[in-house]
Amino acid sequence: MRFVQVVVTFTLASAFSVTAAASPPANSCDRTMEEVDRATTIVLAKAKSVSSTRKDSNWIVRVTYAVDQALVGKKTAEIVVEDTCDFSAVPQEQQGYPGVARHCTDLAQHQLPGLTTDGKPGPSTAALVLVEGKSDVDGTPVQRVVHGNKWSPCADEPALLKKRPALKDLVAKVTAANTSTTFGLVPPPPSPAPSVSASSAATAAPSASSVTTAAPSSSAPPAASAPAKAGGCSSAGASTVAVWPALAVLAGIVARRRRRAS
Repeated sequence: MRFVQVVVTFTLASAFSVTAAASPPANSCDRTMEEVDRATTIVLAKAKSVSSTRKDSNWIVRVTYAVDQALVGKKTAEIVVEDTCDFSAVPQEQQGYPGVARHCTDLAQHQLPGLTTDGKPGPSTAALVLVEGKSDVDGTPVQRVVHGNKWSPCADEPALLKKRPALKDLVAKVTAANTSTTFGLVPPPPSPAPSVSASSAATAAPSASSVTTAAPSSSAPPAASAPAKAGGCSSAGASTVAVWPALAVLAGIVARRRRRAS
């Protein structure tokens, strides 16, 4: 019996280790090649101006870039890139799922190339890896930065290179350009009610807990004295009434002794 248990334990442990080795975490790989493969436009450009808009619970950042060179797609003098994230609280059912990426919880997911860390146009040229989209402000055509899906399996890079050999050179140019630039995001607008209430609840929690810990010392005495009632009399009244039977017995003994003495 013990031998069977050891064999089963060893088999399960071996299977788990093999599975773990064969299935690395999805976010453990570099997504650059798959992002470059998905892009419809890749340009080397420098940020000129930045603006942001709040629409409902969406925070929309728009950056206008001056284009130096087009690596993929048609070259234009300027290109407009827009990013949107939802700064409302993430619903419980979305936590841990890809849909959370559209929220502002992971600011790295929404950083834009060529901006300083405080969201202003930076001095360096950046490689923009883009796809076409529509503005969340007015529906006009804009470009959006391609972001790799951290929840999907890592790309089969040899297969991508076999299908599109030019990817290797493109990835090298994108990587070289973006090692000398910064990625930033415009500071967010004032948080809406859900975020404020969540943060205020977090800051209020210590004071609330301190009140609850201090409460028993002041509230305990009334609570302790109130319930001690029996037959409509309080505990204080019951202790006072209980003296009279003893006095009556003592009076009876004294009266008997007086009768015998007389």
